[in-house]
Amino acid sequence: MEPIWGLILFLFCDLIVAGIASRRGFSGFLFFLGCLAGGFALVVLGSFATGGNGMAMGLMGYSSLLIGLLIAVFSRNRAERLEAGEKVDGYKLCPFCAEQVREAALKCKHCGSELQPT
Repeated sequence: MEPIWGLILFLFCDLIVAGIASRRGFSGFLFFLGCLAGGFALVVLGSFATGGNGMAMGLMGYSSLLIGLLIAVFSRNRAERLEAGEKVDGYKLCPFCAEQVREAALKCKHCGSELQPT
């Protein structure tokens, strides 16, 4: 495979991983950049470790996509962490309707119930 086609395939797969991450409630842009930077770092590491073996460098670069996909699929998103009772990014669960609301909210935007500010 020509190197340019490998790069195009990598970027396409990186977009898919970023899309999965954004559907799970994470920042797709940060996942895209993270996989891109991780892939570059692993290719450079593979270059030094194998003496420039192109196949090994390519496989190491693509492994960053696998790592990113595993993180996106198996990490708990904000809604799951809120349901577990954790405080997340200035959000809490409404005790009446169990929807996400800001911590400083005085009234739930989903059910209209009065809330206690934290």
